[in-house]
Amino acid sequence: MNVIGLGNIGCSIAKQFAKYKQFSIHLVDTENQGGSCAVLPEYSKAEDYESKYINLPFKLEDDLTVILSGDEPMCCSVLRILEQYKDLELNVIYVKPDTKFLNQTQTMIDRVIYNVLQELTRSA
Repeated sequence: MNVIGLGNIGCSIAKQFAKYKQFSIHLVDTENQGGSCAVLPEYSKAEDYESKYINLPFKLEDDLTVILSGDEPMCCSVLRILEQYKDLELNVIYVKPDTKFLNQTQTMIDRVIYNVLQELTRSA
């Protein structure tokens, strides 16, 4: 089973799966997290993560679980990442942040990502 950790929180959680042999861990962040990590450029606007094409170097053939949190701007790239692996069985673990600790931009990003993933799930 493949696990992709997206963003700082997603990478931190995905790294916990590394101690189990059945998981192949891949990380995506704006800074190198070590191991099998794809480093994305850091953009000033969250929209740039979604609008710019992201081609990950991971060749995956088994089912895929993507772990992310909604308070990081780079997680707006989740649809571009899922699009690359649409032929696999996909699972998404969404870590819902506590909104009372988020600024206005983070709250907006969380709402957008959560609602888009929810709509994607409903439409199968």
